[in-house]
Amino acid sequence: MPLWLKKSERIKLGAFYTPPFLVSKVRELVSAYKDKAVLLDPAGGCGSFIEQFQDWDYRVADIDKRALEYLRSRFDPERVFYADALRDIKRSKYGISEDDFLVIVGNPPYNDWTSLYKKGQKGSFVMDRDVFDRDLGIAFLKAMSKLRADVVCVIHPMSYLIKPANFRRLRDFFKSYSLKRAFVFPSYVFSWTSGYFPLVIALYERDLIRFSWDDLMEFGFEFLDRSCVFRLRGLQTTDGLVQKYPRKGQSSIGLYFLTFRDINSLLRNRDFLFKEGHNTIPVEWENFSLYAYLVALKHYILERGSKRFWFYGNFSPLIDKAGFSGLENAFVHYALRKSKVLPEDLKREAFERFPWQGGLEVVEEYFGRLFPYAERGEI
Repeated sequence: MPLWLKKSERIKLGAFYTPPFLVSKVRELVSAYKDKAVLLDPAGGCGSFIEQFQDWDYRVADIDKRALEYLRSRFDPERVFYADALRDIKRSKYGISEDDFLVIVGNPPYNDWTSLYKKGQKGSFVMDRDVFDRDLGIAFLKAMSKLRADVVCVIHPMSYLIKPANFRRLRDFFKSYSLKRAFVFPSYVFSWTSGYFPLVIALYERDLIRFSWDDLMEFGFEFLDRSCVFRLRGLQTTDGLVQKYPRKGQSSIGLYFLTFRDINSLLRNRDFLFKEGHNTIPVEWENFSLYAYLVALKHYILERGSKRFWFYGNFSPLIDKAGFSGLENAFVHYALRKSKVLPEDLKREAFERFPWQGGLEVVEEYFGRLFPYAERGEI
């Protein structure tokens, strides 16, 4: 992490020091290309990547002039370039020819600039129109494609791959690149990040065959520190069962739920609201058990420590549809006992509408099965 940056600048630029063990994994993944490649880190920062690639024919660049001075003090100045990776995108500004076999590595910024600052203080970035995206990390991947890199091995949020909307934003990238390997690790290895979510070291190769959503469903994500593989195929979420985004309309029982994107945003939300707002969803008795399920899931995770559930942070809330249908009323009782916000009259009616005589340990057993990749024990 560039130590000269203030916290606000780190947030804006997405600047973080990359631990050596992550760089070593990247080096391992691209080692087969060394003898024929020119290697580029277009957002070099303090050079944590190039430090381990000095025996390559490398180039490193940054837009921060303080970073540039630091890089030139540590590495061959003729291989260090002052360049904006998202503007006037071409190989020649890095001293790379059109015929060179190009490998791009690094940990480029991955911040959504529309959410960097409080209302009225949002930032913006200027970039070439054909790579424009509100998320800098996605814009960087588009820029790497525009450079026609033969191999890309970078760190980025797993959410680029598991969220359909993000995958669609990268559709042009996946017209030219296939995902070959992806190693998952937790965001908390970077001490300045907020929240817990999965990151990947992703290896992409230029390919004439388009990499599709179906290909991604069958792709095996590997854990960096565990010998297990995760696939998206068969994963069940509450998408399509509950409303996630704002919906106008008053609730006949005076009950509302805040909008959410994924598990992390759900964890930050209040359980229920009692007044309609611009970002609320009306709750009725017909859908109450599903929103109670979300409240139950939230309390289950928070009580055990959200850090242990880092792998699931950017997923939509998970559900076992068959299991839920058999325990629907149990989730209502679990949520009502954990949540303290419902007034007594609503709580009493909910207990009457959703009777449950069994124990509530079945809910915790259900969630234990639902999150097999949650870390156990001390972290």
